[in-house]
Amino acid sequence: MIYFPTNNLLPNYREFPSLYNHYSLLKGKDVYSSYIYWILKNNCIQNIKLVDKIDTTKKNDIIFFHFDNLKCFNFNSRAKKVQFVSDRPLVNGCQLYLTSDHTVCSDYNKKNFLPYVEPSILSKSYLVEMTFFPEPLPVGLRKCKVNYPPKKAVCMGLYDNVDRELLQLIEEKNMFFSTFKITKKIKNINFIKNIKFELYNECNNNKGDEDIFFFIRNKESGYNYAGYKHPNRLFISFYCNVPGFYYGEKVICANRKSEYDFIEVSSTSEFIYKLDNYISNENLFLNILKQIKSREDENNEQLVVKTFNKIIQQLKNY
Repeated sequence: MIYFPTNNLLPNYREFPSLYNHYSLLKGKDVYSSYIYWILKNNCIQNIKLVDKIDTTKKNDIIFFHFDNLKCFNFNSRAKKVQFVSDRPLVNGCQLYLTSDHTVCSDYNKKNFLPYVEPSILSKSYLVEMTFFPEPLPVGLRKCKVNYPPKKAVCMGLYDNVDRELLQLIEEKNMFFSTFKITKKIKNINFIKNIKFELYNECNNNKGDEDIFFFIRNKESGYNYAGYKHPNRLFISFYCNVPGFYYGEKVICANRKSEYDFIEVSSTSEFIYKLDNYISNENLFLNILKQIKSREDENNEQLVVKTFNKIIQQLKNY
C-alpha cells in the first residue's frame, strides 16, 4: 500500500475546489498530501490511501510525506519513506527526497550538503541527492485573453514575500512615481500610471482578467532548504496565457526555453523600464504570447501521474 499521511483530510478538489483556492487553507503539507493524492486518484492510480494516521505498515509499503505531517506515522516503521521537500528540513533515513526545483535535483548530477533533522528534531548535515517531482498547478486557474497595451497587472504571492519597493508600487502608486526620479525617460509613463497594479495576497488562483503577472521576491524572506522555491509562477503564466515579469530566480531560469518565456526583472525600477519597452513593442508582446501559448499544458496532471509512476519504479531498487 502507498500512504499519503495528512493532518488535514481534504476532500476531492474536483468536488470542493474552493477549499484549494487560498494559501491560508492550502499549505505545503496539504499540497503534498491531499492535493497530490486526489490528482493520482482522479487519474485511476490504484493502491493509494489518504490517511490521518498510519498504525501498522509492511516492508513493501511506501509513505509519501511532507515534514509537517511527520507525526501521523511511526518513522521507524518498516515502510519505505519518501519526503516531499518544500520549505522544511530534510528528515534523515528516507529512500528518496523529492523537490520541484530542478536546480538541486540529482537529474542535474548535483549532490548537496543540506540540513536535515532526525524524527527527534536534532539538527545535523549530510549528503543527499534530490529527485524531481512537479508541484501541481493551483486549482481553479482561469485562462485569459489579455489586453494589449495592458490594463491590469497582478502580483500573485504572499504579502511578506514581495519586494518592499514593489509593494509601494502596488499600494501607493502615486507616491511611488513621485519618488521615481527617472520618470521623464519612460515613454508611456501616463499609460503606466493608469495600469491597475494589484496583489492577490493569500490567493492560489487568478480571476481571468489579468494582462500581466509579475513578482520580485523580498530578499529577506525565504529559506535555505532545497526546493523551497518552485517554478509554478512561470507555469501559471503559461497556463493562463498571461505574460510574466519575474525576478531571475534560478528555479525559474532553469525552466526557460526561450527569451520569450518571461521578461526578467531584478528590481521594481527595472520592471517599470521593461514594462515601458513592452508597451512600445507590439512584436515583443506577440512573440511572448506565441511562446507561452506553446507551453500552456506542460505542468499538468498527467506530468504528476507520469512522474509518480516513474518514482514507484525507482523505489523498487531500494
